[in-house]
Amino acid sequence: MILIDLDNFKCINDSMGHQKGDEVITFIGMKLKEIFDKEGIVGRLGGDEFVVYLENVSKVDLEVYLERMIAELEMTIEKIKIKSTIGVAYDKKGNCNFKELYKLADLALYALKKTNKGSYLIKEI
Repeated sequence: MILIDLDNFKCINDSMGHQKGDEVITFIGMKLKEIFDKEGIVGRLGGDEFVVYLENVSKVDLEVYLERMIAELEMTIEKIKIKSTIGVAYDKKGNCNFKELYKLADLALYALKKTNKGSYLIKEI
């Protein structure tokens, strides 16, 4: 499970208005669907947070997806740099349920928000 939070998104809404913010959200959603195509389930949790659920993906392939997301979701709009902070729960054995994966990915995301925005952190179970 992958949780994505857009860094500095509030600045877009505050300085350029919610219509511009909606355009950014739409772009990010479309880009995530393009990246994951038919490989995963992509959704918006609300605000500037998105979720991607993947099954049967190797850790190597997962890291390729994450590197691509970091690169392709970064943008600058009128000097405001938007990056993605990404928390990941990786279940090596396939024993966890959605709620457990979400909680672990959320912990990873918010640990990064405090220390290293614009990157990703994988927590393995």
